[in-house]
Amino acid sequence: MIYCKFLEHYRHYTQGNETPESLHLWCGLVGIAGAAERRYWIDRDFFKIILNLYIMFLAPAGVCAKSTAMKLCSDLLEEVGCYVFEGSITKRKIVSDMTDSIKSDEINGKQFQHSSVTFAADEFNELISSGGGEIIKFLTTIFSKTNRYVDRTQTQGSFELPRPFLNIVGNVVPQWFSQNLANDLSSTGLLARFIIVTEKEKRGQFPKPIITPDQITSRVRALEVLMWIYNNSGEVVVSPEAEKYYDTWYREQKIDQGEDFRLVDYLVRKSQIHILKVAALMTLGDCRKVMEVIDLERSIHILDAAEAKLSTFYREVGSNKFGMYLERIKNILDEVGAVPTRKITSMLSSNLTSEEIVSVLRTLKITGEATIETIKGVSYLVKAKKGDKHIVEGI
Repeated sequence: MIYCKFLEHYRHYTQGNETPESLHLWCGLVGIAGAAERRYWIDRDFFKIILNLYIMFLAPAGVCAKSTAMKLCSDLLEEVGCYVFEGSITKRKIVSDMTDSIKSDEINGKQFQHSSVTFAADEFNELISSGGGEIIKFLTTIFSKTNRYVDRTQTQGSFELPRPFLNIVGNVVPQWFSQNLANDLSSTGLLARFIIVTEKEKRGQFPKPIITPDQITSRVRALEVLMWIYNNSGEVVVSPEAEKYYDTWYREQKIDQGEDFRLVDYLVRKSQIHILKVAALMTLGDCRKVMEVIDLERSIHILDAAEAKLSTFYREVGSNKFGMYLERIKNILDEVGAVPTRKITSMLSSNLTSEEIVSVLRTLKITGEATIETIKGVSYLVKAKKGDKHIVEGI
């Protein structure tokens, strides 16, 4: 798939390192959104769609170099002149920084005041864990806020943000996500606002990242596109051909209510909002303000790819609170084929009770992933083969 000018330049610039290409591509889209700020929108008659993104990178710690992708994107935005903040912070700090970022631009001959920031959260789980329900409510509310946001507290006074625009890219690890975020945030609606990008492995082995003169040239060209976006503004108009294409595609979407509940809400929002947002960003990435069919095709392609991997992840960890332990044991069995059950018990005992360990073993048996066999008086957990009968001894 050939993407917009900016993403093609950015894709070439970000080669030669261990971060998976998908993470760089989504950081590129965060970059376009960050440069667009609150100064662009899509008019859908009854409401307007602003072009901020909530992106969550879900990958094992220290494997996919997620922070590298975020850093390259943040550096470009700062060069353009956008407001970017990083690190593990509080809701109060976010509101304070957004207050500091308030500025006024001229759009269609009128002054247009807005508060636009991009937040790169290297440890997004820390923000959620420390902020609790307050930060969840804030992020959910401000995602699509098109007028003003007023924050009042008894002790710290009142903050008012004109036309807030919060653009987020954050990192989480599968263990924390499966235990805390996935179930809890689904009930608030926040999870559906995030586009979740999952990866398991790095792109390759690069002891030292490679950066060539051609890559530097691509960075310059990518920066030029971001400057064009930053120096312009206005409505991203959907062409008649693109409107017809979207209408046909939308009517063909059939969401299976039997699907994982965490995906159902996301798929609804994907059809109504995410597809159009990403298509508009593709449009701006070509230095255009009229959305064409190709922009929707590009948007559907990149979102479908992310959705397929997320669906696989949900199937692997499920909503079972033991999901991460089951995944870890399956990975061990894939490598060695069999392991003494006493070693599994020892491995899990610091986090689970004996009853919970039994539940984990039962789940492996029920799903056909493993059997427990006694070999020379020693109990082993054995990876099941196709056609095996699953008999769990002593459970």
